[in-house]
Amino acid sequence: MTINTFTSEQNDQHTSTYDGEKPSKCLVNYNDAPTDNQSWKVTNYEKSELEVAPTVTTPKSAEFIKTRRSDLKSIKVTTQKFAENYNLRFKELCKRINIKSLEADYKSQYARCRVLLADMQQNKDGFAARESTIVEREKYLEIIAADLELRIQAAEEEDERIAFEASQRNEKLKGIRDCLDEREGLLVLGRSALRTREADVSQRENHAKTREDTIDDVENTLLAREATVKASETALISRESTIRTREEAIKKCEEAIESEKDVIKNKKDALRLYEANLKYTENRLQTKEERLNSEMTNRKLAVLEREQTVDVPDAAS
Repeated sequence: MTINTFTSEQNDQHTSTYDGEKPSKCLVNYNDAPTDNQSWKVTNYEKSELEVAPTVTTPKSAEFIKTRRSDLKSIKVTTQKFAENYNLRFKELCKRINIKSLEADYKSQYARCRVLLADMQQNKDGFAARESTIVEREKYLEIIAADLELRIQAAEEEDERIAFEASQRNEKLKGIRDCLDEREGLLVLGRSALRTREADVSQRENHAKTREDTIDDVENTLLAREATVKASETALISRESTIRTREEAIKKCEEAIESEKDVIKNKKDALRLYEANLKYTENRLQTKEERLNSEMTNRKLAVLEREQTVDVPDAAS
Protein backbone atom coordinates (compact mmCIF):
# COMPACT_ATOMS: atom_id res chain seq x y z
CA MET A 1 0.00 0.00 0.00
CA THR A 2 1.07 3.65 -0.49
CA ILE A 3 1.81 5.75 2.63
CA ASN A 4 2.92 9.39 2.85
CA THR A 5 6.23 9.45 4.68
CA PHE A 6 8.10 12.37 6.23
CA THR A 7 11.72 12.27 7.20
CA SER A 8 13.11 13.89 10.31
CA GLU A 9 14.91 16.47 8.18
CA GLN A 10 11.64 17.47 6.49
CA ASN A 11 9.92 17.79 9.89
CA ASP A 12 12.76 19.96 11.20
CA GLN A 13 12.58 22.04 8.06
CA HIS A 14 8.81 22.54 8.41
CA THR A 15 8.67 23.08 12.16
CA SER A 16 11.53 25.59 12.22
CA THR A 17 9.15 28.24 10.85
CA TYR A 18 6.89 28.21 13.97
CA ASP A 19 9.44 28.63 16.77
CA GLY A 20 7.57 31.44 18.56
CA GLU A 21 8.11 34.07 15.87
CA LYS A 22 5.32 35.74 13.90
CA PRO A 23 6.06 35.67 10.19
CA SER A 24 4.90 38.67 8.22
CA LYS A 25 3.16 36.47 5.66
CA CYS A 26 0.49 35.42 8.19
CA LEU A 27 -0.46 38.98 9.06
CA VAL A 28 -3.40 40.69 7.44
CA ASN A 29 -2.93 43.96 5.61
CA TYR A 30 -5.15 46.29 7.69
CA ASN A 31 -4.58 49.33 5.52
CA ASP A 32 -6.41 47.82 2.54
CA ALA A 33 -9.91 46.33 2.86
CA PRO A 34 -9.94 42.58 2.08
CA THR A 35 -11.55 41.92 -1.26
CA ASP A 36 -11.44 38.11 -1.39
CA ASN A 37 -10.08 35.08 0.43
CA GLN A 38 -6.74 35.32 -1.43
CA SER A 39 -5.68 38.23 0.84
CA TRP A 40 -5.10 35.75 3.70
CA LYS A 41 -1.59 34.28 3.40
CA VAL A 42 0.00 31.57 5.44
CA THR A 43 3.58 30.54 6.07
CA ASN A 44 5.65 28.16 4.03
CA TYR A 45 4.84 25.52 6.59
CA GLU A 46 1.12 25.62 5.92
CA LYS A 47 1.71 25.46 2.18
CA SER A 48 4.12 22.56 2.50
CA GLU A 49 1.73 20.78 4.83
CA LEU A 50 -0.99 20.87 2.19
CA GLU A 51 1.35 19.50 -0.47
CA VAL A 52 1.38 15.80 -1.09
CA ALA A 53 4.64 14.17 -0.11
CA PRO A 54 6.23 11.64 -2.43
CA THR A 55 4.69 8.24 -2.08
CA VAL A 56 6.77 5.08 -1.69
CA THR A 57 5.86 1.52 -1.03
CA THR A 58 7.31 0.27 2.27
CA PRO A 59 6.49 -2.75 4.34
CA LYS A 60 4.28 -2.26 7.35
CA SER A 61 6.36 -2.50 10.51
CA ALA A 62 6.10 -1.43 14.14
CA GLU A 63 9.08 0.91 13.84
CA PHE A 64 7.57 2.70 10.85
CA ILE A 65 4.20 3.05 12.63
CA LYS A 66 5.96 4.45 15.69
CA THR A 67 7.86 7.03 13.65
CA ARG A 68 4.65 7.87 11.79
CA ARG A 69 2.80 8.45 15.07
CA SER A 70 5.60 10.65 16.39
CA ASP A 71 5.48 12.64 13.16
CA LEU A 72 1.71 13.03 13.47
CA LYS A 73 2.06 14.19 17.08
CA SER A 74 4.64 16.77 16.06
CA ILE A 75 2.31 17.92 13.27
CA LYS A 76 -0.55 18.21 15.78
CA VAL A 77 1.60 20.27 18.16
CA THR A 78 2.63 22.49 15.28
CA THR A 79 -1.03 22.89 14.29
CA GLN A 80 -1.92 23.88 17.85
CA LYS A 81 0.87 26.46 17.81
CA PHE A 82 -0.47 27.78 14.53
CA ALA A 83 -3.99 28.05 16.05
CA GLU A 84 -2.57 29.94 19.05
CA ASN A 85 -0.71 32.32 16.74
CA TYR A 86 -3.89 32.77 14.73
CA ASN A 87 -5.86 33.63 17.91
CA LEU A 88 -3.20 36.15 18.95
CA ARG A 89 -3.33 37.79 15.54
CA PHE A 90 -7.11 37.89 15.66
CA LYS A 91 -6.91 39.72 19.00
CA GLU A 92 -4.48 42.18 17.42
CA LEU A 93 -7.00 42.66 14.61
CA CYS A 94 -9.73 43.49 17.17
CA LYS A 95 -7.37 45.92 18.88
CA ARG A 96 -6.50 47.60 15.60
CA ILE A 97 -10.16 48.17 14.79
CA ASN A 98 -10.22 50.31 17.98
CA ILE A 99 -13.95 50.54 18.57
CA LYS A 100 -13.40 52.83 21.55
CA SER A 101 -11.88 55.54 19.38
CA LEU A 102 -14.86 55.28 17.04
CA GLU A 103 -17.22 55.65 20.00
CA ALA A 104 -15.30 58.74 21.15
CA ASP A 105 -15.56 60.19 17.64
CA TYR A 106 -19.30 59.54 17.60
CA LYS A 107 -19.68 61.20 21.02
CA SER A 108 -17.77 64.28 19.87
CA GLN A 109 -19.88 64.43 16.70
CA TYR A 110 -23.05 64.13 18.79
CA ALA A 111 -21.84 66.97 21.05
CA ARG A 112 -21.15 69.07 17.95
CA CYS A 113 -24.68 68.39 16.70
CA ARG A 114 -26.07 69.42 20.09
CA VAL A 115 -24.12 72.70 19.93
CA LEU A 116 -25.46 73.36 16.44
CA LEU A 117 -29.02 72.67 17.62
CA ALA A 118 -28.52 75.09 20.55
CA ASP A 119 -27.28 77.76 18.13
CA MET A 120 -30.32 77.17 15.93
CA GLN A 121 -32.60 77.56 18.97
CA GLN A 122 -30.88 80.83 19.90
CA ASN A 123 -31.29 82.09 16.33
CA LYS A 124 -34.96 81.10 16.46
CA ASP A 125 -35.45 83.05 19.71
CA GLY A 126 -33.67 86.04 18.15
CA PHE A 127 -35.97 85.85 15.14
CA ALA A 128 -39.03 85.81 17.42
CA ALA A 129 -37.74 88.91 19.26
CA ARG A 130 -37.09 90.65 15.94
CA GLU A 131 -40.57 89.80 14.70
CA SER A 132 -42.14 91.23 17.88
CA THR A 133 -40.03 94.40 17.46
CA ILE A 134 -41.15 94.72 13.83
CA VAL A 135 -44.81 94.30 14.88
CA GLU A 136 -44.40 97.09 17.46
CA ARG A 137 -42.77 99.32 14.85
CA GLU A 138 -45.61 98.65 12.42
CA LYS A 139 -48.14 99.63 15.08
CA TYR A 140 -46.16 102.81 15.80
CA LEU A 141 -46.04 103.60 12.06
CA GLU A 142 -49.81 103.07 11.79
CA ILE A 143 -50.34 105.55 14.66
CA ILE A 144 -48.04 108.06 12.94
CA ALA A 145 -49.88 107.56 9.62
CA ALA A 146 -53.25 108.18 11.32
CA ASP A 147 -51.87 111.36 12.96
CA LEU A 148 -50.55 112.53 9.59
CA GLU A 149 -53.94 111.92 7.97
CA LEU A 150 -55.61 114.00 10.69
CA ARG A 151 -53.09 116.79 10.17
CA ILE A 152 -53.57 116.68 6.42
CA GLN A 153 -57.34 116.96 6.89
CA ALA A 154 -56.84 119.92 9.25
CA ALA A 155 -54.56 121.63 6.69
CA GLU A 156 -57.16 121.08 3.94
CA GLU A 157 -59.87 122.57 6.14
CA GLU A 158 -57.58 125.54 6.89
CA ASP A 159 -57.01 126.05 3.16
CA GLU A 160 -60.77 126.00 2.53
CA ARG A 161 -61.33 128.52 5.32
CA ILE A 162 -58.61 130.82 3.95
CA ALA A 163 -60.11 130.61 0.46
CA PHE A 164 -63.57 131.42 1.85
CA GLU A 165 -62.22 134.45 3.77
CA ALA A 166 -60.37 135.67 0.66
CA SER A 167 -63.59 135.48 -1.39
CA GLN A 168 -65.44 137.46 1.27
CA ARG A 169 -62.63 140.04 1.33
CA ASN A 170 -62.83 140.41 -2.46
CA GLU A 171 -66.59 140.94 -2.28
CA LYS A 172 -66.13 143.62 0.37
CA LEU A 173 -63.49 145.39 -1.73
CA LYS A 174 -65.79 145.25 -4.75
CA GLY A 175 -68.58 146.85 -2.75
CA ILE A 176 -66.20 149.58 -1.55
CA ARG A 177 -65.13 150.29 -5.12
CA ASP A 178 -68.77 150.55 -6.21
CA CYS A 179 -69.44 153.01 -3.41
CA LEU A 180 -66.45 155.11 -4.44
CA ASP A 181 -67.64 155.13 -8.05
CA GLU A 182 -71.06 156.30 -6.95
CA ARG A 183 -69.53 159.04 -4.84
CA GLU A 184 -67.37 160.23 -7.69
CA GLY A 185 -70.53 160.46 -9.85
CA LEU A 186 -72.22 162.50 -7.18
CA LEU A 187 -69.19 164.81 -7.02
CA VAL A 188 -69.29 165.32 -10.81
CA LEU A 189 -73.04 166.03 -10.83
CA GLY A 190 -73.04 168.32 -7.84
CA ARG A 191 -69.94 170.41 -7.09
CA SER A 192 -71.86 172.45 -4.62
CA ALA A 193 -72.91 169.40 -2.73
CA LEU A 194 -69.34 168.24 -3.06
CA ARG A 195 -68.01 171.38 -1.45
CA THR A 196 -70.51 171.16 1.35
CA ARG A 197 -69.68 167.58 1.90
CA GLU A 198 -65.98 167.86 1.24
CA ALA A 199 -65.14 167.54 4.86
CA ASP A 200 -67.41 164.54 5.19
CA VAL A 201 -65.85 162.92 2.12
CA SER A 202 -62.34 163.59 3.36
CA GLN A 203 -63.31 162.07 6.65
CA ARG A 204 -64.75 159.09 4.85
CA GLU A 205 -61.63 158.83 2.71
CA ASN A 206 -59.53 158.76 5.82
CA HIS A 207 -61.80 156.09 7.20
CA ALA A 208 -61.49 154.18 3.92
CA LYS A 209 -57.70 154.48 4.08
CA THR A 210 -57.70 153.11 7.57
CA ARG A 211 -59.93 150.30 6.40
CA GLU A 212 -57.63 149.66 3.43
CA ASP A 213 -54.67 149.56 5.79
CA THR A 214 -56.60 147.11 7.90
CA ILE A 215 -57.40 145.08 4.80
CA ASP A 216 -53.71 145.17 3.81
CA ASP A 217 -52.80 143.92 7.25
CA VAL A 218 -55.36 141.17 6.89
CA GLU A 219 -53.93 140.30 3.46
CA ASN A 220 -50.43 140.16 4.90
CA THR A 221 -51.72 137.94 7.67
CA LEU A 222 -53.39 135.69 5.10
CA LEU A 223 -50.17 135.57 3.07
CA ALA A 224 -48.23 134.63 6.19
CA ARG A 225 -50.78 131.92 6.90
CA GLU A 226 -50.46 130.67 3.34
CA ALA A 227 -46.68 130.55 3.74
CA THR A 228 -47.15 128.63 6.99
CA VAL A 229 -49.47 126.21 5.21
CA LYS A 230 -46.90 125.75 2.45
CA ALA A 231 -44.18 125.14 5.04
CA SER A 232 -46.41 122.59 6.75
CA GLU A 233 -46.99 120.96 3.35
CA THR A 234 -43.24 120.73 2.73
CA ALA A 235 -42.79 119.30 6.24
CA LEU A 236 -45.50 116.73 5.50
CA ILE A 237 -43.78 115.83 2.23
CA SER A 238 -40.46 115.38 4.03
CA ARG A 239 -42.18 113.23 6.65
CA GLU A 240 -43.76 111.13 3.93
CA SER A 241 -40.32 110.61 2.35
CA THR A 242 -38.94 109.65 5.77
CA ILE A 243 -41.79 107.16 6.21
CA ARG A 244 -41.06 105.70 2.78
CA THR A 245 -37.38 105.27 3.64
CA ARG A 246 -38.37 103.57 6.89
CA GLU A 247 -40.74 101.27 5.01
CA GLU A 248 -37.93 100.37 2.59
CA ALA A 249 -35.62 99.67 5.56
CA ILE A 250 -38.33 97.43 7.08
CA LYS A 251 -38.65 95.57 3.77
CA LYS A 252 -34.88 95.06 3.68
CA CYS A 253 -34.98 93.72 7.25
CA GLU A 254 -37.75 91.30 6.25
CA GLU A 255 -35.71 90.13 3.25
CA ALA A 256 -32.68 89.62 5.52
CA ILE A 257 -34.85 87.56 7.90
CA GLU A 258 -36.06 85.42 4.98
CA SER A 259 -32.47 84.87 3.84
CA GLU A 260 -31.47 83.85 7.39
CA LYS A 261 -34.38 81.39 7.46
CA ASP A 262 -33.11 79.88 4.18
CA VAL A 263 -29.59 79.56 5.69
CA ILE A 264 -31.05 77.76 8.73
CA LYS A 265 -32.97 75.41 6.44
CA ASN A 266 -29.74 74.63 4.52
CA LYS A 267 -27.97 73.91 7.84
CA LYS A 268 -30.75 71.49 8.80
CA ASP A 269 -30.36 69.71 5.45
CA ALA A 270 -26.57 69.52 5.99
CA LEU A 271 -27.12 67.99 9.46
CA ARG A 272 -29.48 65.40 8.02
CA LEU A 273 -26.91 64.49 5.35
CA TYR A 274 -24.20 64.24 8.03
CA GLU A 275 -26.38 61.88 10.11
CA ALA A 276 -27.00 59.75 7.02
CA ASN A 277 -23.23 59.55 6.41
CA LEU A 278 -22.67 58.46 10.04
CA LYS A 279 -25.30 55.76 9.68
CA TYR A 280 -23.70 54.59 6.44
CA THR A 281 -20.28 54.41 8.17
CA GLU A 282 -21.74 52.36 11.03
CA ASN A 283 -23.37 49.93 8.59
CA ARG A 284 -20.10 49.63 6.69
CA LEU A 285 -18.13 48.85 9.88
CA GLN A 286 -20.74 46.29 10.94
CA THR A 287 -20.56 44.63 7.51
CA LYS A 288 -16.76 44.54 7.70
CA GLU A 289 -16.87 42.98 11.17
CA GLU A 290 -19.36 40.32 10.02
CA ARG A 291 -17.14 39.51 7.06
CA LEU A 292 -14.09 39.14 9.31
CA ASN A 293 -16.07 36.85 11.65
CA SER A 294 -17.17 34.70 8.73
CA GLU A 295 -13.60 34.45 7.42
CA MET A 296 -12.34 33.49 10.89
CA THR A 297 -15.03 30.79 11.10
CA ASN A 298 -13.98 29.46 7.69
CA ARG A 299 -10.35 29.31 8.80
CA LYS A 300 -11.29 27.41 11.97
CA LEU A 301 -13.33 24.94 9.92
CA ALA A 302 -10.38 24.46 7.56
CA VAL A 303 -8.08 23.71 10.50
CA LEU A 304 -10.57 21.16 11.89
CA GLU A 305 -10.85 19.48 8.49
CA ARG A 306 -7.07 19.25 8.27
CA GLU A 307 -6.88 17.67 11.72
CA GLN A 308 -9.53 15.17 10.70
CA THR A 309 -7.62 14.32 7.51
CA VAL A 310 -4.47 13.78 9.60
CA ASP A 311 -6.29 11.58 12.15
CA VAL A 312 -7.89 9.37 9.45
CA PRO A 313 -4.61 7.63 8.38
CA ASP A 314 -3.74 7.15 12.04
CA ALA A 315 -7.06 5.41 12.71
CA ALA A 316 -6.65 3.31 9.59
CA SER A 317 -3.21 2.16 10.67
